[in-house]
Amino acid sequence: MVMPVVSIIILYIYVKTAVYSFNAKLDGRSITGHCMEKKKAKEVYDNAVKEGHTAILGSEDRFSGDLLHLALGNLPKGEYANLQLKMVQELPLKIDGAVDFTLPTVFNPRYSPADQSSGPEYYPPALENYVTPNKSPYSLKVKAEVQGSFKITNIKSLTDQINVHISDDETSATITQDDGMNFDQDWSFQIYYQTVHKPHCLQMAGDRTSTGLMKDDVLMLNLFPEVPLEDYSPFNEIILVVDRSGSMEGSKIVKAKNTLLLFLKSLPPGCRFNVVSFGSDFETLFESSSERYTESTLQKALELQKSMDADMGGTEIYEALRHVYSKELVPGYPRQIIVLTDGEVWNIDQLIELIQRHADDTRVFSVGIGDGASTALVEGMAMAGKGRCEMVADESQFQTRVMGLIGSMLQENVTVDLTVECKVAPPQEVKLVPKVAPNVFGGQHLILYARLKPNSKIESVKVGWKIGEDQFNCELKEDDCKSVHDSNFSFHRLAAKAQLIQWLKEDDDNLHEDIINLSISSSVVCKLTSFVGFDQDNKVIKEKAREYPTYPEMDAAVCCMMSAPMGKSLCRIKKNKSATVALESYDQALIPCDTSADFMEYEDEDEGSEFLRCGFVGGGNGPPSEENDALVEQEKDTLVDLISFQQFDGSWSLNDCLNLLNIDEKFCETIRSKVSLDDICLGTALILSYLELKFDARKEEWKIVALKGHKFLKVNKIDSAERIKYTSNILATQI
Repeated sequence: MVMPVVSIIILYIYVKTAVYSFNAKLDGRSITGHCMEKKKAKEVYDNAVKEGHTAILGSEDRFSGDLLHLALGNLPKGEYANLQLKMVQELPLKIDGAVDFTLPTVFNPRYSPADQSSGPEYYPPALENYVTPNKSPYSLKVKAEVQGSFKITNIKSLTDQINVHISDDETSATITQDDGMNFDQDWSFQIYYQTVHKPHCLQMAGDRTSTGLMKDDVLMLNLFPEVPLEDYSPFNEIILVVDRSGSMEGSKIVKAKNTLLLFLKSLPPGCRFNVVSFGSDFETLFESSSERYTESTLQKALELQKSMDADMGGTEIYEALRHVYSKELVPGYPRQIIVLTDGEVWNIDQLIELIQRHADDTRVFSVGIGDGASTALVEGMAMAGKGRCEMVADESQFQTRVMGLIGSMLQENVTVDLTVECKVAPPQEVKLVPKVAPNVFGGQHLILYARLKPNSKIESVKVGWKIGEDQFNCELKEDDCKSVHDSNFSFHRLAAKAQLIQWLKEDDDNLHEDIINLSISSSVVCKLTSFVGFDQDNKVIKEKAREYPTYPEMDAAVCCMMSAPMGKSLCRIKKNKSATVALESYDQALIPCDTSADFMEYEDEDEGSEFLRCGFVGGGNGPPSEENDALVEQEKDTLVDLISFQQFDGSWSLNDCLNLLNIDEKFCETIRSKVSLDDICLGTALILSYLELKFDARKEEWKIVALKGHKFLKVNKIDSAERIKYTSNILATQI
């Protein structure tokens, strides 16, 4: 008797990191995926399935590097399959000093331009989006272990109620969540360390049984280059590109509008700027490439800011950027682009190629808004454009993080001749991996990898960089260098991932073999390789296996987009109902089951169609409702209100100050009797004092605006530091 089988299950997983292991645990069996050249891996997988073996295949999607599709072929009916991935990633350091970990569980529907054949490799391009409710909700049990070399002061989550147990030595912790979680947001937590901003070097021993990079020791250098605040340059052409597609509706567009206001108020007089809005089409604030930042151009931009909404349809970001690049550069004003988007597009490679082509004359900064924003797009744009990016899921941090990016944009450029000198015993050349250093920005966490011979000892490290003509250095002594141990060789895989990204970015056919060899030796999958494995000891089908046709005409093919609540699952199943299967998901287990499970809903496309269409939204939620799509009401942001009243020259009028701070003229006269200031200087000093007193935690949002205020007072020959200290002491008694 032939055992009923699932021909193939395709599971799409959204990942933000380097994947270096893929295994499937079946009933009493285990299959390990081995990294192999992509075409060869597909042949191995197809042959194994034809011969009746249960097989696995894991590959990066060719359109989006943050999407991994996992194929499981010949899984017997009624048998469980637990798919296990091992991943490693650099954890970003946030402005408030938190080291942030995010487990991506949300994958939003992504827009594909009509003339582009983009989308997942197993996603039928001609199939319209169709979503039906998932009647079998699933959950995720989470447990995290934190280990490191520095003392932990706190661990918290902005999204979930978590249980945290910090060890007695305060260098490790365990995190659990009693009730599990739903897939309506990415799961994340933040770790706070005592000395997070202290430059340091970590050394990890390699695998002595391996070769090349994996055998050598690897250094991870953690640095924080400083740039003086006054080095913000007025000689920039800054283009803000804002996503106004329908998917930005609600709180996203509200935050984007507030950020646009902060952006406009923070620009230094003398710079040039423009605002480009995009959706199905694009619109520009100024017809020319940019206009000089003056009082009149600022007012025109503020009118746009007030009327802006998510009302422009699709997400044709490519045409908007192509328009920006088509404009001639303004001599003496380096062009900087900052993109605000929820990242829901497929044509990523096309965008990256466009940005990379202009990277020598235009820097690109990018912000991913909300859960499920494409890291392949947001991080890829910044890397290709030699800029910096932020992924902002928590809306309360949105303005802070974007203004931090704008601060990086306005800084003088760090020159590319970054130098690293290591004193090592025994003496040797220490090689950066990759040789091309990442982009360097003042005050931002900079991670460098280097390899050295086994059993070497670091005595000191000196890193140098230039800003304009000024030389800056950071030197680490022996006490700043520590040895760490990890059986998974995490630093080696991170260094390999960085090298693979750099090589793939260069798009050089001569590097093709090097990329594949490094990917296989480090087991870090990339676009040219895949994981593949099969059960060699057992055959699911006792007789000669039938030959399963390729997608989209395979019987009982199930394509799952595991990314609730807005993720889509789409498949096409032949009308021969006896061949259909449904799929349940719980705790990362895949369970083939009978169609009588009342799980998937089927619908004829039309009476003459050979195929049925089906789909589901995970997490127990139905299709998006009008309530979910409605504009989210926002509490009035006092900080944004304060900044909106700043004048073009950086000042605040005294009348505005009285209304904003709710203080009376009598109080102002008390201050005026002690300090000789006219109305406009007094109003400016009071607002600057208030920002220091009330919004210190949000300083990243207003520090550039405040700098303009300080410069206004300086122009009027007023010692702003002394006067603001005095007014702050008096103001503190009134608020």
